Amino acid sequence: MRTRKITALIVLVTFLLSIVSTGVMAKNNSSGIDVQFNKDGSVQVVMNFKDLDEAKWAVKNILKMNAEDIIMGYNDGSFRPNKPVTHAEAVVLTIRAAGLQSEIESQVADAVYLPFKDAKSIPGWAQKAVAVAVEKGYLQAGPSNNFQANKSAKREWVVKLIAKALSLEPVDIELPFTDADKISADTVDYVAAVVYKQLISGFPDGSFKPNKPITRAELAVMLGISTDEEPIPGDFKFKIEGTLDSVTPQAATVTDDNYGSVDQSQGSVTITVDKDDDEGAESNATVTYPVASDALIYVDDQTAELADLAVGAKVEAIVKDGMVVYLEVEPVVVKGVVQEVYDDTITVIESNWGRGRKIDSSEVVSSTYDLAADVAVTLNKDSVTASDIQAGDVVKLTLNAEEVTNIKVSRFKLKIHKKNDKHEWLEDAKEEREREREREKEMRERAKEDRERERGRERERENDSDSES
Repeated sequence: MRTRKITALIVLVTFLLSIVSTGVMAKNNSSGIDVQFNKDGSVQVVMNFKDLDEAKWAVKNILKMNAEDIIMGYNDGSFRPNKPVTHAEAVVLTIRAAGLQSEIESQVADAVYLPFKDAKSIPGWAQKAVAVAVEKGYLQAGPSNNFQANKSAKREWVVKLIAKALSLEPVDIELPFTDADKISADTVDYVAAVVYKQLISGFPDGSFKPNKPITRAELAVMLGISTDEEPIPGDFKFKIEGTLDSVTPQAATVTDDNYGSVDQSQGSVTITVDKDDDEGAESNATVTYPVASDALIYVDDQTAELADLAVGAKVEAIVKDGMVVYLEVEPVVVKGVVQEVYDDTITVIESNWGRGRKIDSSEVVSSTYDLAADVAVTLNKDSVTASDIQAGDVVKLTLNAEEVTNIKVSRFKLKIHKKNDKHEWLEDAKEEREREREREKEMRERAKEDRERERGRERERENDSDSES
């Protein structure tokens, strides 16, 4: 440790001697995290890339994927968001996003199984990830039996890879895209599965562009949304999810092994953890971490300050070297199939996953939620009202407290009518709901009759009293 501190001190002195009047020099690296050495000897961490203006729509997911060590930048400090992604790169990033980094590391370099004729052309840095993808069944050798590691990955190819990594079952629905007929026959049902889950929605012009090479920005967004809203097969090393117990927005001095005491915290947060995490916190344990001075903080998908966070909110934190570098308030999201919309409420058969709310996958849960007076509803990207929602629609509900404030509705047609278990349960649930409403109606009518009889008896008593007087 002493050698490390002396080395760090030499580096720090070298930087300080070269500092100009601004008092700051930044060190760029491929992680997108700039370490700034200030004139007073403090260290500031800045998470950014110099070219994110080229893909403003993807900034949040790019930075989050970077904070999770899933997607990195380049040594010149750029991210190159519009650069096409190769087959090899897409597999590596998808396997990382699936939380399978430990399985990549467990592969023995000289013993990886790569069933492709061009296996020797797969770069060494990608071979283990490709082997994991083959082992998991995410990849198979195609008709040519070639992987084509350096070929630009088409959007449909990547969507199928992600669908398999998330264990999404193929769905036989009519896709809403203007170019749906251009999607390959062996891929279309996987694209449909991802669309059905509302993980992708295509381009503003209504197309999907299946054969377009996917860019780094597009892949970051696909992976960011998919792993937020669907269960992944592995775990993230740095991620903590739970309930925010307290926020202390006050700068503090944090002791660092390399640089000694440096002022690089803007405050701290205390979180009750929802599940086991790799930082050592057990389920329902309470942990407190300092928040890096330039940590990324998001509330409702908008950048925020530490002081903006509300106690009791569901949060997701990414922790590096004992400090929070990314913090997001997770909206409570429920996904499922509509059973009915009735009297300012919506009843849905829930899927087993939603941001900020996870239920047992073995359960079939039918839940009713109140609709906010100003609930915003979109149906296939068009603004509509709650009365336009139909039974069988696929929805994503965003909740604020106990009310639904936003509903994203997707309506699909089955290519071939199939009555799977969920659809059969939907019909049974609808029938049960109708019976329940009939029972409620009968009870109201009986109560009304009882009230009428009681009023009649009161009138008779009053008449008898008047007669006696």
